Amino acid sequence: LWINFVGNGIAVYDGLKRRRFLVRDGLPSNEATSINLIGKTTFWATFTDAPPAWIQPHQKQEWQLTAPPKQQGFESSQYVMRGSDKTIYMAANNGVYRYVSNLWQIWLQPRDKNGKIAFIRYLYQDPDDNRFYATSQGGDIFRLDENQATLIFDGDILSQQLQPVRFVGSPDNRVFVTGLVQGLHEVKAGRIVMAAEQALLPNNV
Repeated sequence: LWINFVGNGIAVYDGLKRRRFLVRDGLPSNEATSINLIGKTTFWATFTDAPPAWIQPHQKQEWQLTAPPKQQGFESSQYVMRGSDKTIYMAANNGVYRYVSNLWQIWLQPRDKNGKIAFIRYLYQDPDDNRFYATSQGGDIFRLDENQATLIFDGDILSQQLQPVRFVGSPDNRVFVTGLVQGLHEVKAGRIVMAAEQALLPNNV
């Protein structure tokens, strides 16, 4: 079990003992925003004030740091995912990056309603290869169509976010969205709609 803590690094629990990773243990920062398993053996972590780092704990207990993007304006990594093309993508404060030849390269810089480059909080790719991203401000969610972003959930109009948006896949290939004040939602035909299960759940799930 791997858990990230903003301000307190990353903790891992193997069922018997717990270990915490901090800057002194090789992390680039203690301000960890996410950690997730990509592939079978590699854990990637992101940080509010540093580029991502990765570790393969079954091989060696050393964090591998990635170089900061050369793109002007980069400050914060928020989340990483691996696309169906095997490429690693990073959500950041100034767009979406791809990890190519051990370098972060800018891939997409969507803009908000005021024309500013959007702060990207989360990325997701569903079983049908649809790609989505959520912004930090307003809770807007977009679908990517051939590198073009389409707004499919307007957080400013419907309500504010309850917590950071997350996409969760189910064993039957349904995709749910959590973290919205209106409750549990589901992705259907490239749109986000209220999930039927919300009627059985308490508010703010």
